[in-house]
Amino acid sequence: MNAVVDELAKDKNIAALYDLWYKQRDKITGTYRNTPEQRIPLSQNKEFKAIKNAVIQEAMNIAAGHIEMEETPEDSQPDVEEPEISRDTDWDETEPTEPDRFYGGGSGNKKKKSWWTDEYKKARQFFYGTKETLEAIERMDVKKEIDPDLYRPVRADEQIVVGDFTVTPFSNSHDAANPVGYRAEAEGHAVGVVTDLGVYSQYTINHLLGLDAVLLEANHDVHMLEAGPYPFPLKRRILGQKGHLSNEAAGHLLNELLHDGMKHIVLGHLSKENNYAELAYETVCCEVNMSENPYNSGDFPITVARRDAMSEVIYI
Repeated sequence: MNAVVDELAKDKNIAALYDLWYKQRDKITGTYRNTPEQRIPLSQNKEFKAIKNAVIQEAMNIAAGHIEMEETPEDSQPDVEEPEISRDTDWDETEPTEPDRFYGGGSGNKKKKSWWTDEYKKARQFFYGTKETLEAIERMDVKKEIDPDLYRPVRADEQIVVGDFTVTPFSNSHDAANPVGYRAEAEGHAVGVVTDLGVYSQYTINHLLGLDAVLLEANHDVHMLEAGPYPFPLKRRILGQKGHLSNEAAGHLLNELLHDGMKHIVLGHLSKENNYAELAYETVCCEVNMSENPYNSGDFPITVARRDAMSEVIYI
């Protein structure tokens, strides 16, 4: 496979781009080293492992007889009828005005329709949480906005069916009313949501193995938090075992979850005062690149969930 990538590297356009990449890299590394970085063949450069993975995938497709021809613009329009799917038209999704590689959003404000099955539309009317969480909500002012008849209690490690999904809640280490994360599975695919946890364990990892996509907490930068305006008790709480995952800890957890089938990683629940998107993104990517696992951050799409807008739809 290295020979195939090396052959591709002989293309004059690819060779020119690879040379330009090294020149730009030398400008950056030149701020802390006196000699240029030794150049290595494209096939051996971990930063471009995604190229090798793409070649391997295409070879596997050819071996399996799955060959896709590139479509011309006039052939690109599908001629199949749109499936009969119930749709809501009352949900506006506002995308970011400016495209951003950290958020993964598009450009312009658009009104999108959400496509849900009838079963899912019915399921999303309910409010799911552990018994303790729902009881805590009842003691808050927000209870006036939620009909208690819509409450659906869940228990950690007990599966429930929500629309088309089988959902498994699992316990999180956080100073809240019995909080849980969630793993949802349908038609051979799985996604995970894990936020609000101070530490993770093998128990956490086990519930998140083999995912197609994950929403992972990257709450704060430790140095920003330590030097920030929060009072000491709050800082101690956030940094404690029942607090929140730092950017570094999120990267460590992600390293335990990466596998060939992972299709998207979303970093979420960022602190407004002690983090920002670029820092969370770069820190997590750095942790992945410096780890001993065989993956590089460029092998997977990694984006950051916005605090003020819906994220883009992720297809798995």
